[in-house]
Amino acid sequence: GKQKSISKVQFQYLELDPPDLESPLPPSKSHLGEFGAAAVVSNGRPCAAIGREILRKNGSAIDALIATMLCDGVNCFHNMGLGGGFLLTYYIKADNKVVTLNAREAAPAAATRDMFHQNKTLAQTGGLSVAVPGELRGYHEAWKKYGRLSWA
Repeated sequence: GKQKSISKVQFQYLELDPPDLESPLPPSKSHLGEFGAAAVVSNGRPCAAIGREILRKNGSAIDALIATMLCDGVNCFHNMGLGGGFLLTYYIKADNKVVTLNAREAAPAAATRDMFHQNKTLAQTGGLSVAVPGELRGYHEAWKKYGRLSWA
């Protein structure tokens, strides 16, 4: 019955040949764009339009990123949002420099390395079992350094 079909699916998956590492993948069917000054990429057109509008208002790339990502958090809430975090790699053309920001989720301040060893149930319930989101704080840190527009 059911157990047998699951095993068969798993077996078929394991039998697939890995991609040929010697041959490149075919070209993407996505439209190629060439942009002279900037581009906004998003999970959806409405959010990309918001980011583009921020750039039109003389916002920085970081301002556009924040607006676009906040929209994506609502538009694609199953993928991302204020309850999570992000990693940012940002190229500053004027300085020919790349900066990074780690705004990933973090353990609560009261967390310890072995806090769940004595009582494994605590790992599933309670405040210590949940990561502290880093997304909003990360947006604010990036904006303080590289943003131009007000958050108002």
